[in-house]
Amino acid sequence: MKYFLLPFTFILINLISFAQFENFDLSKYKLPDIKRHQLDFNFQSQGQNSSTFAIYDSGTEIDTFENNQNEFYGRGNMNYSFYRNSNKVQISVKAHTSIRYDRVERFYRFGDGITDNDNSYFGSGFDIQYNIKYFLKNNWFLTTSPVFDISYSEDNNLIENSEWKRSERGGSLLVGGGKGRIEHVEDFRHAILILQKLDKKGIIKRNLSEEEIVELSTLISELKNKRFFDYRKQKEIELTTIDSFLVSNNIINDENSISYFVVLQEMWSYGGRQFRESGNQFTFFVKPRYDFNMYGNDEEYIREQFSTDYSAIFISMNPVSFKWQTNYEFGVLHSHTKFLLPVNSTPEKEYFSRAFVSGLAGFYPNTRTNFDFQGIMSLMHNSYNEAFDNEAYSFQLQLSTSGYYYISERMRLGYNISYQNNKSGILNRDRKNSKQHSFNYYLNLNYAIF
Repeated sequence: MKYFLLPFTFILINLISFAQFENFDLSKYKLPDIKRHQLDFNFQSQGQNSSTFAIYDSGTEIDTFENNQNEFYGRGNMNYSFYRNSNKVQISVKAHTSIRYDRVERFYRFGDGITDNDNSYFGSGFDIQYNIKYFLKNNWFLTTSPVFDISYSEDNNLIENSEWKRSERGGSLLVGGGKGRIEHVEDFRHAILILQKLDKKGIIKRNLSEEEIVELSTLISELKNKRFFDYRKQKEIELTTIDSFLVSNNIINDENSISYFVVLQEMWSYGGRQFRESGNQFTFFVKPRYDFNMYGNDEEYIREQFSTDYSAIFISMNPVSFKWQTNYEFGVLHSHTKFLLPVNSTPEKEYFSRAFVSGLAGFYPNTRTNFDFQGIMSLMHNSYNEAFDNEAYSFQLQLSTSGYYYISERMRLGYNISYQNNKSGILNRDRKNSKQHSFNYYLNLNYAIF
């Protein structure tokens, strides 16, 4: 028995040491005062030029075949984002602009038959959204979110000298309030993962207090939200700062070992990529929106509408443990749309109402793997003329699961599976009803030979 006592004791000590970090409550972490700006550009261009000429001799007659094709596709996108977090405010700004140009020329001739096409397409769009939550006492808050979007496109047939234009513009202003606050807590988990891996390698020399882990987490949050033009310089500063914290606080026992630097590099790069949130929040708001859409030339088709959305929603984000996350949400929404310029048989008014409840369970066993399981149930009603003037109730059930498994550097597996069940006329057997089922799946296996 004594031959098994020593290795058993060693394993038990390691398990206790490794598990000590998982006992900290992620929900206690609060983000520091941070600001983050990010600007991303994306450009794509693709083209093709081909020409074919042939002579066919059937014995009785000679035909010629000619095919010329020129294609050009261009895309451009710019995304700007800003995030601010403090005790008083949470602010997010998102702006996106895009441009697209396509030109396709095709000439086909066989004998006397000729097909000639020359089409061009131009499209552009811009949208911006600003959201702010201003916190009062006891986590009560006021919120507003203006949104503006505009798009324009032209489709031209240069052979027939015809074009089709489409322009859309709209905007909304959300105004509301609520109680509660939701925080991002993945940086606290990131700090624990770094310490866990160092502890597993025998580099940690002492136990850390929760205050010290919070201090390290705050440092990580600040480093992640600094912007650098040179990524290599950014990585150098980040790793140097984390190393300085661990050394100055006498946390590691051999900062010069290659094992220490390998672990720090790996966990800094890959240990904080799984997002986790914590907190409860109740929100109510009113959101009026105006849309003006015009299609075709000479104002052939115009649609103008004004809508107002009302909602009351409760959200709960719960990092129940280091590896498990449970979220749930329920609420009611109601929308009233007034068609200022109705088209054809479109009614002057439309009402839509929805009550829903959803739940999600997420599992994060390590930095390589994560799974989530989600379900949403909705009861909906749609009517015209007046709200709830008929028994057109419908029910919707959505179930889904997704996951990512990092098998190795050369093999990665991801999946998404969803099921949806829709049924109308659920409260009136005499009313015509319909049923719809759908099942979708997506599997992705990446394997690199070299």
